[in-house]
Formats: sequence, C-alpha cells, structure tokens
Amino acid sequence: MLVKLWMTAPPLTVEPSATVGDAAVMMGRHHVRRLLVVDSADTAGRLQGIVSLLDVARAFPADLNPLSASAVDGPRMPIREIMTSDVATAYPTMPVAVAARILREKKVGGLPVVVKGVPVGIITESDVFRAVIEMSGIRREGTSVTLLVPPEETPMKIAAAAETAGLQIENFFTVQSEGVRTMTMRARGTISADEVEVLYGYGWKILDVHPEVAR
Repeated sequence: MLVKLWMTAPPLTVEPSATVGDAAVMMGRHHVRRLLVVDSADTAGRLQGIVSLLDVARAFPADLNPLSASAVDGPRMPIREIMTSDVATAYPTMPVAVAARILREKKVGGLPVVVKGVPVGIITESDVFRAVIEMSGIRREGTSVTLLVPPEETPMKIAAAAETAGLQIENFFTVQSEGVRTMTMRARGTISADEVEVLYGYGWKILDVHPEVAR
C-alpha cells in the first residue's frame, strides 16, 4: 500500500504572498483543510510550507467565521506569516504505514507528498483511514480472522496454512503493539466452523472471527 495510491493529486497550492483571507476563501470553496505553499517565483516549484485551517482560524477575529462568505474580507496578512515552513513530508512510494507513523509522531493531520522538493500530492489522516479500511476489507463481503502471531511463525506461513485449510485469502496485515503481534486475514465468502477448528489445530490463538461463526 503506497502513498501514491491514496494521496490527493494534484494538491491545492497558494502563494506565500496571498492573504489569510484568500486562503480561507480557497479552503471554503474546495472543502479542504490544508493548502501547500508554493512561490511562483521559484521556477522549480518547490514546497515552501503548509497552512492549515487551524492556522487560518487563529488569524481571524473571534467573531468572524473563516469559512463564511465574508472571509474574503478577512485578515490581509500574508500566508508566509502564519504557515509552517519546517514541514514533515512523504514521497509517492512510501508505504502508507510509514506515513501513518509520521502523522502520529509529528502530531499533524496531513503530509505533503514531494518529489525532489516539488509537491505532487498530499496525504491526510482521512486518506490513511481509507487505506486501512480497504486493506482490511471491512466494507466487502467476506470473513476476517484475527490471531496472535507466534514468534516462531511468519505471517506468510500462517496465510499459506490458512489457504490449505480452505480459506480463500484476499489479503492480510500484521500489527505490533507493546510487544504483541497480531495478524488479520481477510477471506472471500464465509468461514465454516470446521475451518476454524483447523486453524485452532495449528495451535494458534484466534482472537476474533467476523462475522462470528456458529459452533
């Protein structure tokens, strides 16, 4: 799962000399919460910074909604005065999981996606959530099985054994947290009680089967 498959491209950009009011109008018109700052005077088109709706809202008077029609009359200060210039970024072939880790560690809601400093897209928390939902297959018909991954077993080996047991595996992913590694497999169709028993027979601890199988 690569960032380029989930990012929004091309990204919306704004000049550093544009006003805060201009940025607010653009955000409201396009229903976005972030704009990438690019100076047209830079022929290379490199990223200068990022400005968020929160940045814009803080620059507005308390009694003026930055997303209202009257935002055009908002503060005239240039974007360069409120933008974040030290920006965490991603690149198109970065795994989505790595982008998610950066979002969490940096405590930001979006990452500009750049190639040689030039923005080609943006990936946000919402995009990462969509990727996780798609990867888990939760929106599609089928069955998911979540189990603990023993230290001596590899996820590939477990998935192969599950297919031998009769499951038609569409995808799987692993998550490690606080020293515990779990694996969720997504299979086409339904899973029978007999197939669950086969999985138990391998000695794996099954944490969840969804939809639940009647025994």
